[in-house]
Amino acid sequence: MMDDQAPTRSVSPVLWGVYLGVSWTWCIGMFLPILLLRDYGLAGYVVFALPNVVGAAAMGWVLRTREASAALVHRHARAMGVFSAVTIAFHFYFLFWLLGLVERINDRASVSTPDWALWAIGALTIALVWVAPRVSARDRALTRVALGVWLLSAGALVALLVGGEPEPGPGAMLGETARTGGLLWLAPVCLFGFALCPYLDLTFHHARQRTSTRGARTAFTIGFGGFFLAMILLTLVYAGMFGGVLGAPIETPGRASWARGLVLTHIVVQAIFTVLVHRERLRATGDSAGAVATLTLG
Repeated sequence: MMDDQAPTRSVSPVLWGVYLGVSWTWCIGMFLPILLLRDYGLAGYVVFALPNVVGAAAMGWVLRTREASAALVHRHARAMGVFSAVTIAFHFYFLFWLLGLVERINDRASVSTPDWALWAIGALTIALVWVAPRVSARDRALTRVALGVWLLSAGALVALLVGGEPEPGPGAMLGETARTGGLLWLAPVCLFGFALCPYLDLTFHHARQRTSTRGARTAFTIGFGGFFLAMILLTLVYAGMFGGVLGAPIETPGRASWARGLVLTHIVVQAIFTVLVHRERLRATGDSAGAVATLTLG
């Protein structure tokens, strides 16, 4: 079959890679690795990260044409609609749960999370809610918004790495209860889940249908092997911040006030972007998926 040509050549595969990496930076990738570090050590993190990156990137190679992606969405629109609806509901639950966890961290810390972080989160959330519906039909604008979100998180990663503040590393998350044997049960779950879940993600199909065969391979490979990988490496860096309130053997809450503000901003903004792009994809997909969006989002 001949290489299909992308309908929006003005958007580079690299920008689509950014979009993919940000849309896939769920609350799972921003928090589950912390629990896996606590329970299984670095091996648990690798068992999560490797299938995640490879499984998501593979979609750009498996679906060789835009038509293959469109046909898959047509056949399974309701299942994909449910997937996006559950994704949205899950993120709302997580964000409310996170507020309680931050309160526990502040109770253990000598200095609370700074007010500027709360103002920044509020302002950025309002901006995303206002901008996303207006740019969703314009791929270049949408991918640039994704780039802005990713740069904010990448800036947090750089700041945490060069901030010079002593911080418990991933090794400090390990307690006497670490159960490496449990990885035998965790590994097949990760392999199965991350090999198949990408094909239910409407944002992935949106990117695939806007790129050529070669462009899709580039976008998916860079998007998950580069941009998304950097985001879950960020999770590894700030894991110690949450360790003390999650039962890890860390006496201090970890990270100074400014660092906690950056991490919280990163988590909330990434989660809100994921919610918004899934909501827009639900609305754009058709009647079957749109019905699920109406029931879920009102």
